[in-house]
Formats: sequence, C-alpha cells, structure tokens
Amino acid sequence: MFGCFLWFLFFFSSLLPLRVSLLFIVNYETILRDRIAINNAGIDFLILDEAQRAKNHETKTAASLKLLEAKHKLAITGTPIENKLIDVYSIMGILNSEFLSPL
Repeated sequence: MFGCFLWFLFFFSSLLPLRVSLLFIVNYETILRDRIAINNAGIDFLILDEAQRAKNHETKTAASLKLLEAKHKLAITGTPIENKLIDVYSIMGILNSEFLSPL
C-alpha cells in the first residue's frame, strides 16, 4: 500500500515543472518488476537494506540491482557474511561493478 502511494507521487511529480526530491521505499520484488521506471526516476542515493538478499550473484534480484543506476550506493546487512567469499563478491558487484574483476 505504502509503495503504491510512493509510485503515485513519482508519476504525479513528473507532471510538475520543478524537480521534486522524493523518497522511494520499495522492496526487492518491486525492483525486479519496475527497474526501468526506477532508473528513469534518477536515483541519487540507493540504500540496500538486508543486502544479503542479493548475496547470490546468479539470481534475478542481483542482476536487477546491478542494472540500477545511482550516483551513490550503500549496502546494509545485519547478517554476517557466512560461508563463502562469493557472497561479498556479489554485493560488491552491485555497489561498484568495476571494483572487482569478473569471475
């Protein structure tokens, strides 16, 4: 419900002549579905909460997050990176794809 309200604000603000700063709070499923519209919104700062959701670099979620364009990105996770170094690689690939070389 709250996400729909924020999308309504986004589309309504596109009709205004002035640039309006908006805050979008969306879940990972919304990013999968509406990635192009989110990119068109012009994100300045992307914060990924519960970033362990994208720890597998082969998932659709991780691929969609890598395609999001933002000036600044931050990943937050309360879950320690467990078991594999590849989990860190996947999250770092979302934050800065040029930082680590491809596998």
